[in-house]
Amino acid sequence: MLPVALLLAATVTGTSERSYEVLAPESRVDLGSDRVSVRDLAAAFQPRMMLRGSTPSPDLLWIWFEAVDAGGRVDLIYHWVWENEIHPEKTVNRMYALFRAAYFGYPLYDIEFFQVSVDPKTGDLLGALFETACEDGFFQRLPAHCLTRVERQAGGQFQQEVRSKDGLLLSTETISPVLEGSRLIAAVQTWNHLSMLPTDVELEQPSWREMVAPLKPLDAEDFAAHKFSRKSQGDYETHDSKEILGVAAIGMWLLLALGPPAVLRGLREAVGSKPRGFRGEPAYTPIIRALQVTYQKLNLRGMSSPMSWPQNFLSLVASILVIVSIFPLLRFDVWWIRAWDFPRVQVLLVGMLILLVRFAVRYPMSRPEWILYGLVGVALALHTGRIFPYTPLAQEQSLVAESVDPDRTLSLMVANILMHNRQAHRLVDLVQDLQPDLLLVLEPDRWWAEQMAVLEESYPYRIEKPLEDTYGMMFYSRLKLLEPEIRYLMDPGVPSMFARAVLDSGEIVDLHLLHPKPPYPAESTETTERDAEILIAGLAAKTSGFPAVIAGDLNDVAWSHTTRLFQRTSGMLDPRIGRGLYSTFHAEIPFMRWPLDHVFHSHHFKLVRIERPPAIGSDHFPVFVELTLDEQGPVHQEAPTPQGNDFEEVIDKLDAASDMSPDAEPEKPDPQGSNP
Repeated sequence: MLPVALLLAATVTGTSERSYEVLAPESRVDLGSDRVSVRDLAAAFQPRMMLRGSTPSPDLLWIWFEAVDAGGRVDLIYHWVWENEIHPEKTVNRMYALFRAAYFGYPLYDIEFFQVSVDPKTGDLLGALFETACEDGFFQRLPAHCLTRVERQAGGQFQQEVRSKDGLLLSTETISPVLEGSRLIAAVQTWNHLSMLPTDVELEQPSWREMVAPLKPLDAEDFAAHKFSRKSQGDYETHDSKEILGVAAIGMWLLLALGPPAVLRGLREAVGSKPRGFRGEPAYTPIIRALQVTYQKLNLRGMSSPMSWPQNFLSLVASILVIVSIFPLLRFDVWWIRAWDFPRVQVLLVGMLILLVRFAVRYPMSRPEWILYGLVGVALALHTGRIFPYTPLAQEQSLVAESVDPDRTLSLMVANILMHNRQAHRLVDLVQDLQPDLLLVLEPDRWWAEQMAVLEESYPYRIEKPLEDTYGMMFYSRLKLLEPEIRYLMDPGVPSMFARAVLDSGEIVDLHLLHPKPPYPAESTETTERDAEILIAGLAAKTSGFPAVIAGDLNDVAWSHTTRLFQRTSGMLDPRIGRGLYSTFHAEIPFMRWPLDHVFHSHHFKLVRIERPPAIGSDHFPVFVELTLDEQGPVHQEAPTPQGNDFEEVIDKLDAASDMSPDAEPEKPDPQGSNP
């Protein structure tokens, strides 16, 4: 139980803020007789990282940098971000991955530092500091970590010292590192990407290849979100609070060992008894109060007395399941409530397992337990009700076309490619196989824009907005596009797209393409902007007078309150209803999948086909939909209609988001390939 408590505690802690000052990327510093930006300085002295061609390694995704004014020198700290680190032994790797996910955070990036010191007066490289293996060997089972410091000496030579983590000097020697101008040549030494300085003789071997990735500044949010206080650091360290980790571990252990009632009473007493609501006290206090009242009403205090810990643990999980099942019913926009809209399938499966285990154990249940597991049953019924429409047992909302006129048909593929994914050939091959009329690519950066250039001949009409922050968009069309716009509906840094496509029949279709921010603390602590962006697109489609399609990664699930409100107020149809979930995220974690990527259409269309194509190296699967205009569509298909005060709720949501709406004018790109 204690290891589980430690893992849970490690997961929820470790997001300490950077404790040292760094130079802004666009600030200027002296470099010899010139003044250059910190960004340019970092690019000029960025080490070249080499890898032997015969050694396997996940991709190098990008390189973060920090710059510190050290008084007389500038220290540049580079953080090499690898897609993962794979232990040579598969069994060990699984356990190691679990530990890394909890302690260092998810995704399972391997981040290694390499510090370079520069003399701003002369522009000379003064030295370097990096982590290396104490012994050679790429496939060492447990490579011991050492620190290597290299310092320039008189005459241009460098002295290299290797010390153990506890400061013991292991070796010292004079070296002549290989330089390309002002850039050191470094190399990957081990499977977990520790570094070394290869000699010129070693580099003469033909098997070396350079690992190239974008260079970008490490901001405060990424520093905290990726738990840098727990990663290897150079001369500038931010220490994680072991006290907080210890307290969290004790708390988790108490929850697992004693059960919720006793722990909740203790927490409740510690927080205080005056109820002041969400605004006047920590966010967790109302939850604690609600849980305590619930247990008192149900007389569940007896559950913390002489019961075995497995029973107690099962009751704890059942209690948590009931609580998180209530969260989606609350109309608060905070991320930790809205996020529970997503895993309904997973919560349903866990709940079914809880009931199966509890009733399979032949042990008498008290009245409070009957009430608790009755509430679990009610929660499962709620989840089933939301998920059922997305099963083949439900009635189809988008009907299949009896006949198809190719001139009145369009096909669309939505692909969130994961900006750091470098397997562009998989997407290109898929596009060439499916040949969609319209292709929406989400999260592209400049690198992806270059790779997708091979499609330009097949897609003469394009709207391109690659960005380096995962909110880039590129839209490719075989069909002529009219009135293309890049819009900023809620956030000046988050684009959406609009265009009118001309079918081969000459008919016009409105296209609304979206990718709002997700309900995740590193991105957005509230869902107000996301909800408003979805609803705005729905109202625009409803009032345009043209057939319409709304598509994209909406960062919301099909069964959420917002998505259902959007459907009822826009009249848009969902081709998944009556057919299946078509879950697109997360492509690499089968148990944690839900439908985030959507294609909705107006009742003017009928469905030709819908499918979820194979993975493309991203954390999302693509989604492919083919539609055809059909005069019988509005007659045969029952579009969702508003209920009760739906429009009043939409107005309230848009009013709440109005202060967040940017003043940025839409960009009007050339649809034949220019980038605004």
